[in-house]
Amino acid sequence: MRKRTGSIFTAVLLGISLAFCLAPVSLAAEAGDDKTSAPPKQIVFDSDVLDGQMEIGAARADISPEESVIMGGYGIYALTKMLCRWSKGVHDPLYATALYLGKNGTSLVIVSLDLVGLSAPDAWEIRNEVASRVGVGADRIIVCSTHTHHSPDTVGLWGTVLPPESGRSEPYMDRMKQTAVETAVRAYNGRRPARLSYAVGALDEIHRNGYDSQVPDAPIDHTLTVLKAEDADGETIATLMNWGCHPTTENARNRLISSDWVGVYYRIMAERTGGIPVFVNGSIGASIQPSDPWRVKNLGSDGQGFVWAEAMGRIVADATGALLAEAAEIEADRIEAASSTITVPMDNRVYRLGYLLALIPFKVPSRGKPIETNLTAARIGPVRFGTMPGEMAAHLGMQVREALGGRAQVLVGLGQDQLGYIIDPEQYANEIYSYEKMLCMSPELGGAVIRAHQKLRPLIDPAVANEPARAQ
Repeated sequence: MRKRTGSIFTAVLLGISLAFCLAPVSLAAEAGDDKTSAPPKQIVFDSDVLDGQMEIGAARADISPEESVIMGGYGIYALTKMLCRWSKGVHDPLYATALYLGKNGTSLVIVSLDLVGLSAPDAWEIRNEVASRVGVGADRIIVCSTHTHHSPDTVGLWGTVLPPESGRSEPYMDRMKQTAVETAVRAYNGRRPARLSYAVGALDEIHRNGYDSQVPDAPIDHTLTVLKAEDADGETIATLMNWGCHPTTENARNRLISSDWVGVYYRIMAERTGGIPVFVNGSIGASIQPSDPWRVKNLGSDGQGFVWAEAMGRIVADATGALLAEAAEIEADRIEAASSTITVPMDNRVYRLGYLLALIPFKVPSRGKPIETNLTAARIGPVRFGTMPGEMAAHLGMQVREALGGRAQVLVGLGQDQLGYIIDPEQYANEIYSYEKMLCMSPELGGAVIRAHQKLRPLIDPAVANEPARAQ
């Protein structure tokens, strides 16, 4: 690394802030050997087995900050924290939403958080505590973020550059993590006999690849996957929707805590279908955003003041409701799950410097040293779940979809970790993607994620069913 002096050092600091202004990055601890393991043995309670019926429970809780906090997602700040993007109230609640799925003593827990991102150490805290409280193996607990840019800075990168200070509020982090745990426990305790159904479709008009004017056939995944859980009386327990798009209709001028268009989706789905709506974001890296051309054509304005969010959330809810009307019941004897720890060489000076300046509160190894992250894959009949530890480029996410197999896939973006943008080596070498390169931990990470899911598939599907993956 070159010696840094004076203005050069200042420029580097500003570069770090610019690099992090739109997408968060985090690191797990330094890695050991690459390994894939079957899920640990679970504790099975007598009440877990009800004549072979599926058991499902859902819960959610408000995790909006009670006080003004530094918001994550946008901005370059220096000199004093007073100049940071402090929240000035709550437009719509941020939620911790938990879904428990159980069958014949096997289970899966999904905890979705309306946050800009959550690193592996924070996710592990939640996973381990939930595991100890409900007897479900931590490898069967998925923690993910919806990536709203109007949540508290949960990563630490939106404080000040000079002097370097983290934007995280540790009191908020503690409350949020405890609430997430309690929400998962409530979902487990509220489980009851249920049936689960699914459908797969597409939604393409309201999101776009931000590079579509520069890159021919810029990749984007339009797949919309939905699940619906109903009890024996036909009452909706929960719905789950998986689709890839940044929740960024509101720009950096917004100072109100919000989950953006996702919050509108929650509200409408709760009104129409009942139960608890769950959102799991998909492949949003490089750079899947709300569609500006759609906004201009249909709204004729910048859409701020949550006008765009309202319109977009309503369209997503419409598409989800239409698919749910066609949903087919899932038949499954068990819920299979497996996890893998992967390692790749860290190849980003920006992250390392951010750690040394205490902007990133987790250890970042020097370039070339291994970093690790954890993946989870699961299967419930024809439906597969696969985590991706950051903002996965759409074409790489579609390869994960293929690796998982099955008739439907829930791609869990920002799942179990938040390692920034995940792009391929060609993108890494292309100047068009220089922004993503600054946020890319390693050009090898995407391939490692895909290979890990390929290896996990036989563990969740011993027969490696002859069902081709279907991407819309």
